[in-house]
Amino acid sequence: MIYFDNLKEPHKQIETINNWGRTLLYQCSDEEFEEFLDGKKVWQNDVLIDNENYEQEQAQKEAQRIAMLKLTRGDVFRALLQAKGVTREQVRSILNNMPATNQDEILQKEMALIDFDEALDFYRGNPLIDNLGGVLGISKQQLDEFFETNDYTKLITGEDNA
Repeated sequence: MIYFDNLKEPHKQIETINNWGRTLLYQCSDEEFEEFLDGKKVWQNDVLIDNENYEQEQAQKEAQRIAMLKLTRGDVFRALLQAKGVTREQVRSILNNMPATNQDEILQKEMALIDFDEALDFYRGNPLIDNLGGVLGISKQQLDEFFETNDYTKLITGEDNA
């Protein structure tokens, strides 16, 4: 059992709560406490209840984690060459030829070119990666897997293997 005091601090022994001059607020099983630590349970009206937003929160955390994955510039260019036969010069040409019809798109394109020229590492969350992937027929899921593993074969689609 886990015992929560009136400050919602957990304790293994109820005596600790009494020794500290606090009062018992809530008690739960070890399993329920683990669910609380994992975010599956949350406090509401001094009771632990199921977190209705748990799945959404986990998906958001996973998306943030994936966005922060990074690979070196060499990793990315080697993978594009191995998986798609695309050279750095061809990547630059693709970026230069991306349509930009408004000020925001022009700005995005220029920032992509700066990243292409200057970045030592490429983060998965950089829009340049999705844009380039889209032009090369690489899905977002494939890009996620590539950044997760640094395995260029994740960038090869079924059509590439034919």
